[in-house]
Formats: sequence, C-alpha cells, structure tokens
Amino acid sequence: MRILFISHSPPMKEGGAETRTREVAFRLARSGHEITILCGTTDADDPPLTEINGVRIVARKTLPDWLLRRYPYPHYVSLAAANLFLMFYVPSFLREGKFDLIREDLAPFPPTFLLSLLRLPVARRIAITHMLSRTLRGWTKYYGPVFGLAGFVMDRLLRSGALKYDRIICDAEWFADELKESPAIAEKVCYVPNGVNLDEFIPAQPGPSNNGNIRLLSVGRLAETKGHRYAIEAVSYLKRDYPGLTLHIIGNGPLKPRLRAMSQHLGVADMVEFRSPVGHDEMPKLYHQYDFFVMPSIWEGLPVSLIEAMASKLPIVASDIPAISKVLGTNSATLALKEDARDLAEKLRWAFQHRDQVSEHAESAFKIAKGYDWAVTASREIEDL
Repeated sequence: MRILFISHSPPMKEGGAETRTREVAFRLARSGHEITILCGTTDADDPPLTEINGVRIVARKTLPDWLLRRYPYPHYVSLAAANLFLMFYVPSFLREGKFDLIREDLAPFPPTFLLSLLRLPVARRIAITHMLSRTLRGWTKYYGPVFGLAGFVMDRLLRSGALKYDRIICDAEWFADELKESPAIAEKVCYVPNGVNLDEFIPAQPGPSNNGNIRLLSVGRLAETKGHRYAIEAVSYLKRDYPGLTLHIIGNGPLKPRLRAMSQHLGVADMVEFRSPVGHDEMPKLYHQYDFFVMPSIWEGLPVSLIEAMASKLPIVASDIPAISKVLGTNSATLALKEDARDLAEKLRWAFQHRDQVSEHAESAFKIAKGYDWAVTASREIEDL
C-alpha cells in the first residue's frame, strides 16, 4: 500500500504527535508499505528531503527562514503556518504519487486545512487526533485568541461530519468516548493508543537518590496544557523540608521565559532546571537518572512520555485527569488534583515518605505498559482499510 502521511512538522521532532508519526511510519515501512511523509519546515535547518528507515520525508517551506529562526518548533507560529500552507503542496503530491491512503495528524488542526473539507482522489483517508476542546473558552485558554478561534471552528466542523475523513482515530480512550457522542461521526471514531518500545526501556532498579537528594523529572512542551507552573510552585512549597530537591523540565516552548521568571520569583531557580529535548534514542537512559516522574498536566490525550516512564518503572506523580486516570489508577500512580500546586506538593511529600508503596505502584504501572506496543498501534491504524 502507498501511504501519504501529512504532519505539521518533521517526524524526528520530539513531540507526542511527531513520535507517533515516526514510530508508525517506520513499522509500516518495515511491513512492506511505501511511506511518504509530507510535513512543514518548522526550523530553518530542517532538510527538504531525507530518507530514514525506508521512509521518505519531504519538508516544505511554509515560512521564510528569518521567521523560522525567530519562532522555531515548537512555537505556535511555525506550527500554524505549516497547518495553513501545507494544503498548497498536497494536490501535486497526489497527482504524482497516486497514494492509496492519506494519514493526517490533527494536532490540533488538520494540516491540509481547507482541503479537509473536500474529497481527495484517494481510496481512504484517516485522521489521527489527540485531544480537542469542546468549548471556545478551552481553545482560547490553551492556544490564544487567534489560534484558539481557528481551532474551535475546525473542531465544530469535525464533530459535524463536515471534514472528509473515512476514519477518525483517537490516541486516548476518554477522547474517543467523547467524540462518539457526536452522531455524525460516531461510527467513524475508534481508539488506538500510543505505544512504547519496551525493548529499549529497561526498568530502573529502585533505590535511594545520590547523597539523599530527590530528583524529579517532567517532560513536555512548555505550553499551558502541560501545567509546568504547578510543578514549579509545588517545589517552592517543599523547598524548606527538602533542600536537596531538584526538578528538571525537559522541553521547549513559548512559556519558557515566563516559567523561568516564575522559578526566580518563587526562590527556586537553583532547584528548577530547564533542559532542551533530547533525541528519542537517549530517552530510555534519561528516565533512569531520576527518582520520580511528575506530570502536572491540565489537559492531555495519551502522553507518550507517561508510557515511557511506566516502562522505565519510574514512580509517577501526576494530575488526576482522564488522560492519566484512564491508564493509571491509585494502585499504579500517585494522583493529585489538577491545577492545584498545594495538593501536588502534598502528594509528592507522601510519595517521598512512602517509598515501598511507591515502588509497588511503579511495578504495577510497568505491567500496564506492557499492553502498549507501537507495532500493534501501526497495524491497527490501517486495519480494515
């Protein structure tokens, strides 16, 4: 089968949607399918054409280099430009390639933009979506007034059945259940979760931190939905009792200056370190450098980093939101109220003081992680097509 993936940014980036695109594409290519990925250039140094593991990756310019240098991935400006302008490249791809299937990431907008309203000359067309807000207030809260309004309109069109997809795949069970409440698309919606390379993520052996220090890890784009501000505030509540506590936040994004300023204002700048994303092949050993994984998210689909932490047996303290509680319960993670830094601090304090129970939670989470596999995800995405 000849399959055209359409994604707003190159698949070797370190976001959740990009990770899924990369892992699924590689496995489908390995199975004998011919895979091309059309994406936008979201960094000035993104190569226009590469081939990795049998997958052809074509990146098209959607902004001039000077703007890409000012607003590189994962800034909303470069991602929005890709979602807006990629549609102009699609018709020529379809004429030249004669694809059997289009697989398109809605993360959160369709990168074919207005072409999502039209039938295209392919046998099947599927959308992979992670989470969409039901309300205009939610969209503007997380994406600002301009991008939020555009996202809200596209969300309404999707739920009304106006977007021309034959199948709508959700990576989160809670979101699939929500979309099925829309009668126009209910029969098209299915749940296919994200996965993990279990062979790469060797479980860490439990033990005390070096010199009695406690090391926290948080991974994710520096955006409102990830809730990093609550983790920083929680550290400020714990700093007196745990002076050796450190929080490392792995990720880039538009909120970095604000989060840095917040850590300085709260007097924890020496305890909170912002680190740039690392390559996906370096992630397995990264988890082993920490004592706890902290995910203070306000809103998520199914975070890849959560499953990776589970596969690493890294104890998890996270927000009690559907994306997390549908995967992990109170017997496999320590859950805190969302958008509540004080409660997060108290849950962290409990975890620090109950290492045996926390280790049991991590063991339970590891067993759950065994049910997530990228190979299964790849085959289920195109089954029955």
